[in-house]
Amino acid sequence: MAEIRLVSVGEGGVGKSSFIHSFITGKFTVEYDPTIEDSHRVQIEVDGYVHMLDILDTAGQEDLSAMQGEWFRSGEGFLLMYAINERKTFEQVQKLHARIDMVNHSRHVAKIVCANKVDLVTVPSSRTLRYF
Repeated sequence: MAEIRLVSVGEGGVGKSSFIHSFITGKFTVEYDPTIEDSHRVQIEVDGYVHMLDILDTAGQEDLSAMQGEWFRSGEGFLLMYAINERKTFEQVQKLHARIDMVNHSRHVAKIVCANKVDLVTVPSSRTLRYF
């Protein structure tokens, strides 16, 4: 069975832990408990092949950025998450993307950018939308 190491990154409070918990258990958690570093393992099937997905749920706090180098070297795939209701979290994802590329300059790693908290944004009615 192949093992895949996925690292979740993004600012604190964007919902990384809730997203991972929902993925693993199928249940949404409202509580916010700041994460330093948690590891989760779940067996998944993709295209008929079984894989062990090892998910590293990282901290979003800047004071733990010294740990980022190790996180970025250990990952085979990255979930870069931002909260759609906070622009600065998207700007941070852009910086994290560049740092991941810098640390992994000689090896290919998969990256997925995920917009979270869309339920907290008011969407204008179709009458106010302008199409260009």
